[in-house]
Formats: sequence, C-alpha cells, structure tokens
Amino acid sequence: MKGNCYKIKGPEGQLKGSRRGPNPARRVKMDQMEEGWSDSPILDTDIFDDMVLRMEEVAVEIVQLFLAESPARMVILAKAREGGDIEGVLDVVHRFKSSSALLGGMRLSRLCGLIEIQLRKERDLAGLAASLQMAEELLGPTLAAITSRWEMSSRKA
Repeated sequence: MKGNCYKIKGPEGQLKGSRRGPNPARRVKMDQMEEGWSDSPILDTDIFDDMVLRMEEVAVEIVQLFLAESPARMVILAKAREGGDIEGVLDVVHRFKSSSALLGGMRLSRLCGLIEIQLRKERDLAGLAASLQMAEELLGPTLAAITSRWEMSSRKA
C-alpha cells in the first residue's frame, strides 16, 4: 500500500483496520511535475513508436482522431476559459492530458495535467490564464510533431 499506513487497534488489541496517511512521495512527484513540464519533449518518439507498434491498425484511428479533433477541442477550451466554465476547462484539459500522453505529446500532456490538478484544487481560472494560453500555443507544435512522425512511420510500413 502506498503512503503511510496507520494500524487501528480495538480495546483488546485486535486489528480493526488501517488508515492511510499522507503520501510524501506524491508531493515530491507533484513538485517534479511542476518544475519539469517544460523540459518534456514536444513528442517523445519512443512512446509514439511503441503506441504505433502495439496498437497497429487502431493506431491509425487514434492518430487521425487526435489530429482532426484537437483544433476544435482547443476552440472549446478557449470558449470555456473565456466563459468562466471550470467544468468545461477541466473536461478539455483532462482529455488533452490523456490523449497527448498516449501519443507521446508529453509537454502538452504534463502541462494539461498540472492545469487539471491546480484547477481541481483551487477552482480559479484567473490564476491559470497563462498556463491555459501556453497549452493553446503548444497544440500547433504538438500536432506538427505527431504529423511528421506519423508520416515517417507510415513510409516505413
């Protein structure tokens, strides 16, 4: 079990259960994420190539969907941000976090992950304006890198 585990004993000394305490490793992980997101590659080619190899035919659909839907999804993010729609922003950054990570778009994924965590914690869009703008700006280079790698891997096949 991760984290600190505290044993809870009854009056006769029998174990009644346990309760997890705070996990200090999680805080370290968050600090590392906050410090290192911008050092992440736009596209981790090892992750992308592994996804293409493992998922074969499905990879075609995954890549095509990401490339086709991401610009519209970013427009939805911008409108949600402008309208103060916290849940709308959360939905889009969560989707970008996951789909970008699957394809190896690690810088966008990590930034969206940080935005998601901060927004769930503080519920304040104003403090995340610069981060949301960075996410919007990262989409173009991420799409270009994925397109380039996809074309390269398609020629190999």
